[in-house]
This record gives sequence, C-alpha cells and structure tokens, in this order.
Amino acid sequence: MGLEENVVQHLIKGLHKTLPKWQALIHNSFLSDNLQEKYEVLILSRLSRLEK
Repeated sequence: MGLEENVVQHLIKGLHKTLPKWQALIHNSFLSDNLQEKYEVLILSRLSRLEK
C-alpha cells in the first residue's frame, strides 16, 4: 500500500475495534435483510483483504 507496516496494523486494529458498531448500524438500517447481509460480507471481505 505504500504505508509503513505499523501504520497499517494500527488501522486494521481500529477497524476491528469498530466492527461491532458497523454491524449494529447495518442491522438497524432500513436495508432489506438481503442487502444487510451483502453489506456485512463486503465489509468483512475488505477487512480480510487489508490483513493480507
């Protein structure tokens, strides 16, 4: 990514910390159940991609 490893790790740690809040926002939204599931899968896949 062009960032120092410790900066990337700090960002990933912050994303993990806020993940439950994102999930709660998604589940409390007006999105259909199908879109809520897709959005949550998208967030988890992006987070997983950052960890590699």
